[in-house]
Amino acid sequence: MHPAPAASHPLGARRAQFILIGALSAAGAAVLTAWWVSGAASPPALAVALGVWLIALGWSLAGVRRAPAGRLFWDGARWWIDRPAGAAETPAPVIVMDLQAVMLLHSPAVRPAWLWLARADDPASWADLRRALRAARPGGGDAIAGGSARQPDPGRQPA
Repeated sequence: MHPAPAASHPLGARRAQFILIGALSAAGAAVLTAWWVSGAASPPALAVALGVWLIALGWSLAGVRRAPAGRLFWDGARWWIDRPAGAAETPAPVIVMDLQAVMLLHSPAVRPAWLWLARADDPASWADLRRALRAARPGGGDAIAGGSARQPDPGRQPA
């Protein structure tokens, strides 16, 4: 098996984050509206729910603003994150969500620990980055977020 090639990709994917926040906010607004229209909500309960929805929306938007900027690098042996404050080696990021065109990674060495990546930010490096992320996991394979790829049974003969 050949090691994954060196790769780098910009961090961010702000567009994907805003789309996700917009979709979830619209769903929350629809539920609150349906609850209000149905007449099942008392005014105090509706006010509390609306306040919670607004706080969650504000917290989500603030999270996008705090998202790390820079580039994620794989040099063939180690992962690096190059940020405006400087470059730092990091443990291999864990794939939490892989939607082919957008990935959400978790890296406890970075604050905040969630890294969004989008193919649209650098289409030329996307395939190499995905290969490096898959190969960096112990055992390689297609495990996501702590799972493990199924390994063949060494005692079983192929059919």
